[in-house]
Amino acid sequence: MKDRTLGKLGTRLLHSIIVTASIIFIIILLAIISIRLFLNENIKGQRSLDAIDETATQIYQAVNDQIIGQRGYCITGDTYYLDTYDLGVEKYKKNAEDIRMQTKIFPLLVHKTDEFVKKGQYIQDELIAPLIFLTDKDQGVNTALLQQSEKALEEFRQMYSEYYWLVEEQRTIVRNTMRRKINTILISVVIAVFFTIVVAVIIEIKILKKVIQPIIQLSNSVKAYTEHDFTKNVPAYKKRDELSELIGNIDIMRSQLANNIQSLEYIANMDALTGLYNRRYFNQHIEEQWKRAIARSEPISLILLDIDHYKKFNDTYGHVKGDECLQKIADCLKQHNQFPDKIVCRYGGEEFCLLLNSSNEHEAEKLSEEIRKDVLGLKLPHESSPTHEFVTVSVGVATVVPKKGSNPNDLILMADEALYHSKNNGRNQVTLYKNEGVGE
Repeated sequence: MKDRTLGKLGTRLLHSIIVTASIIFIIILLAIISIRLFLNENIKGQRSLDAIDETATQIYQAVNDQIIGQRGYCITGDTYYLDTYDLGVEKYKKNAEDIRMQTKIFPLLVHKTDEFVKKGQYIQDELIAPLIFLTDKDQGVNTALLQQSEKALEEFRQMYSEYYWLVEEQRTIVRNTMRRKINTILISVVIAVFFTIVVAVIIEIKILKKVIQPIIQLSNSVKAYTEHDFTKNVPAYKKRDELSELIGNIDIMRSQLANNIQSLEYIANMDALTGLYNRRYFNQHIEEQWKRAIARSEPISLILLDIDHYKKFNDTYGHVKGDECLQKIADCLKQHNQFPDKIVCRYGGEEFCLLLNSSNEHEAEKLSEEIRKDVLGLKLPHESSPTHEFVTVSVGVATVVPKKGSNPNDLILMADEALYHSKNNGRNQVTLYKNEGVGE
């Protein structure tokens, strides 16, 4: 049943998409099945090699058990050791048969397996058994035979080591075979999907040629608007249809949003009384500049200043004069506003702050002293201040080169501690926080 809500263009696009998706789905499904089979083949091969490795180890241990039994019996004459020897013989026989069966599917291992088994059999039959026989007959130890068994045992150990690495080499072959097959499948899938998509794109280009470009441009414009970039214009489109109406509506929305967001951002980020950036903007800005300083391994400085005895000023002159005092000091600080490297904010109440990028502690301390003198130079009367006849400020300054894992609050706490020291040490002064660094 046709979906009339899609229209002819939408229906043709839908059919093309369904056919393309079906073909790609079948190709991928076949690839997954093939890869699963290759993985199972690899798992089976690796498990077979695990069994071979384990069996070879059992053979090696069986020969060692026979040696231990033979030597224990020859030295002590205790038949207990013959039990160890007999168990070793039985274990060797069983595992020798198993390993020959296991290696039939690995041609690389067949010849080496035969040599390995025959060597163990030789040690068992021609060296260990005769030594036990001589012990049974009380004929003493045959030194030449004993030396020969030591040499053969060392050769057997070497063969076991070589056999282990040969098994590892076979593992690599099995893995590489699987990888080669999977790579072949993946390349085939990529080629098949590529040609399927090319054919589908050619068909759809013919359908979308007249409308796709303005849609893409409109999408890019809308994306820019979501990022508050309203300088990008909507695309030009001369036809009179739904797309034309949509473009026109989005253009109207762009103009309205641009005006509204600009106003909102100004209101949200500025302090109404002083015209400086507010605490909200400061918190946002210091996070951004902190990450920048970490990335560049550059210093960042914070100056906190507090109007001395501001409450007494308000009590003496009234809140209107108090607000005027804040405004005059703010005007004095505005000359240092050099966005984004230097910003001045009203931190709260009678507190202000300056955030400085790429400024070392000497520069920050020098600027702090200039600000203190500038405020004093305003000569704002403050008859109730026990510090000075004019309004003064206490200043705390801190500088760090932030490292990964540190937090901007560390810098704020350092500057605040320096400010606290200035206030407790007589006010109307600058204190530089001394510290090796913040963070890891």
